[in-house]
Amino acid sequence: MSENIWVLENVKLDGMSLPRLNHLSFEIKKGVSAILGQSGAGKSSLINLLTRFETPTTGIIKFTPSATDKRLPLFWVPQDDGLWPQLSVQEHLEAVVPDGKTIETNKVVQEYLKKFDLDELYDRKPENLSQGER
Repeated sequence: MSENIWVLENVKLDGMSLPRLNHLSFEIKKGVSAILGQSGAGKSSLINLLTRFETPTTGIIKFTPSATDKRLPLFWVPQDDGLWPQLSVQEHLEAVVPDGKTIETNKVVQEYLKKFDLDELYDRKPENLSQGER
């Protein structure tokens, strides 16, 4: 049986005129999950609650991190690439690899650059990459 990472109980998040999320109750178990839906369905609002960027108007969100993993088990792929225009390819990878700038981080970054054939593009900014390279 999988352990729950999040449990949402009767969660509501108010909006300007209508609720952005209205009385959600569900569990997210350890493993791979995806949040999909039409534009305006509340995907970003839900992610904001799970990451604690926002607090629900009502309801309870229980978060139980894994005892072995200190990182938040959540990854976000924004529709607009989500790249910082001022960072190079290498700097983007350094920003998301745990433990900051260490020898091990540099090794991991180099492995990813090579794995995705970006090792020669390490110093390019997003504006100088093709859509596929982004």
